[in-house]
Amino acid sequence: MSPSGRWSGSEWHSTNVAPSLDRGNPLWEDSSMPAGVHLNRARTFRPDPDVYERAQAAVKAVDSTMNEHIKAFLLWLVHDTDELPERPPKPEKKRPHSDRS
Repeated sequence: MSPSGRWSGSEWHSTNVAPSLDRGNPLWEDSSMPAGVHLNRARTFRPDPDVYERAQAAVKAVDSTMNEHIKAFLLWLVHDTDELPERPPKPEKKRPHSDRS
């Protein structure tokens, strides 16, 4: 600690604030959490933009979120559950127009 009583440079670390805090912020894991403060580290994936757009519409149609669906799928994948997340009905395929009358 510096003579002024403040943590400085390499002396400052979140564990000096409190062991239950992350970088001086409380840990959160719900939809009302402050921006940038999460219990779990973010993971990145890069889906095809068209697939991602359709997936966003699909989770919205079943009143869910992409995050909840991905987490539920991962639980199914590692055999922690036998239930897959809900998905909307399959859209009807467009029929080609016929020139015959």
